[in-house]
Order: sequence, then C-alpha cells, then structure tokens
Amino acid sequence: MIKWEFREPNIILGKYEAPFPGYYFIEIIGLFCKYETNDLENCLIPGQNHRLTADRAEILVTNASPVRGFWMSKQMVPLYTRWQPENCRGTEITTPRCAEYGSAEHFDRYSFYTYNKIMDIYNEHDTSFAMQGRWRHKWDPHYGWNCFRDTKGECDLCSVGSSHSNRLHRIVTELLGTQKSGGVRSQFPQEISMESIESMKARCKNIVIGYGQHDIAFGKTLPESFADQMRELLYKLQDHPRVFGRSVNYNPLGDEKLTCPPTDNRNPAFIDDYNNVMEQVYAEMERPWIDTRWIVEPLWDSAVDWNHLHYKVEFVHSLFIADQIGLLDVPLGQSVA
Repeated sequence: MIKWEFREPNIILGKYEAPFPGYYFIEIIGLFCKYETNDLENCLIPGQNHRLTADRAEILVTNASPVRGFWMSKQMVPLYTRWQPENCRGTEITTPRCAEYGSAEHFDRYSFYTYNKIMDIYNEHDTSFAMQGRWRHKWDPHYGWNCFRDTKGECDLCSVGSSHSNRLHRIVTELLGTQKSGGVRSQFPQEISMESIESMKARCKNIVIGYGQHDIAFGKTLPESFADQMRELLYKLQDHPRVFGRSVNYNPLGDEKLTCPPTDNRNPAFIDDYNNVMEQVYAEMERPWIDTRWIVEPLWDSAVDWNHLHYKVEFVHSLFIADQIGLLDVPLGQSVA
C-alpha cells in the first residue's frame, strides 16, 4: 500500500513499500471530494468515477523495502478496486453488470508470503476460490467449537466482539487443531455483561478485543465516543494480565457505502479514524495493540460478502494474532502455560 504524507500547500507525497524492485501496477482512487471526521453524511465518490490513475498504470520501484509479508499474484494482471454497483444483490450478483465490478474471483490468484511460523500452517490448507463455500460454512456462528461456550474450563484464546471476532476464534480452532479457542459474542462494547467479564477473567488466558464494525455501521458512533466506551471496557478488565486489542478490519465499497448519504460508514477513511483513536487508547491503558493492517490493506476490498475478510486474508490475519499472543509457540494440543 501507499503511505501518504500530507504537505502544504495542497501536496500529497505517496511512498511505496515493495518487497522486490521492478515494475508494479498502481491504482490511486479518490474516496471523497471533501472529508470531515465527524460528518456521518460524507458521500463517497461513485465507483465508476473514483479512479485517478490511467488504466494499467505502472510504477518502477528501484529499491526493495524490508516487509513482514506480502501478497503476490500468479499472473501479471492489474487488480482494480472492487465496488458494488447499485441493486447488485441476490440473484443479480452474477449478472455481467454486477460481476464486472463486484466479482471476487480474481483474488484467487494471490498468495501470501511471510515468516515460516505462519507459512507452514497457511500452506497446509486449500485456500482456492472453489473452497469458499466450505470455509464460509465453518465460520458460521451456529457451527463449530467454542471453548468459552461449550466448556467450563480454561481457554487459551477468548475473542470478544461480533462476527469478525467470532470467525477469528473458529479459524484458530480449525487451523491449529485446538479445543482451547473460543469467544464471547456481543455487537457493542457496552453490551457485554459483568457476568461475562468476570467469567473471562477467571477462564481466559488471552483476551483479544475486536469491536468497531457495528459501532460504525449501525451505532453511527463517532471515533472519540467509541474510544470512551473502549476505555470503560478496558478499565473493567484492568486486573487481567493478558488483554489485547486488534485493529478494525476494512470493508469493501458495498452499495450501502456508496449511496449518498451513506447508510453504512465503514469506508477506509472512517475505519482509519477508528484505528487511530484505538491505538492511542490501548497505549494510554498500557495494553498491547495488534495491528493487522499490513496483512489486510493490500486486499482490503476482497471480502466476498462485502463485510467479512476474504478467507485467504482471514487465515493469515488469524494466524498472526495467534502468534502475537503466543499460540504458535505451543505444540498443538497443549494449552498455553
């Protein structure tokens, strides 16, 4: 991804981090004509008009940068930003008009490369597009194992939040073959009960908090108000030794984000506002913050259902979080000491 530096007057400098020198496809899009952090009626530029660069634009990278990991395509084909045209839901999804801009099949040609602890597990699983139905079924909240729900014993991982967090612990269960992964599901940080909090303190060795999606989409909560809610939750967990936060995942440009005004504010800029304030809150509360944006950003628009991460991205995302809390250093089948 490009890292932007804003300079005066009216100058923006973009810097790339690339693992190899050479020619790279580049696309720059405009999201807004004008953006105000606390304006929930900011209208996105329509998908058919947002590209600023020419078709098949390229950039020559002369110096490689050290990176923790990267996505690489099997084909030298441009990857344009995916967006959902109006009325492209239900049976309309596969029509040529909708598939041209909204299909996620082209992400199948990408694979992830990073350090061995993650790669060894990632390569054991079939992440092809043909397997999407199987993985989607496994991540459904009504199926699968949940250590926190299905036992009364200790759990190595308790993920807290709604569907994105629910999928996190199910993927860890599947990929690591563990029975010690579970979670507490609630849509908003203020909804979680003191009973659940006290139970987590007693039973969960690692708590990973992942709120934000519902606050942005349905609560219409401004970043600073969300930060206050998260401070209150972290205060309630202050006597637990291992509480982690994770960055809010990006969502593609679905039709509900492209309406004007939007009915869903989960656009990249607003999610960045959330992540920026949350990183500050976790630093202030002296809690670890797991930033997964280096994994998610390159394929930020790949969610097949326009909401949850593409299953390939979810695999890496979940394994990285598991590594950050120490689960990849433990032989499979054992619990964290």
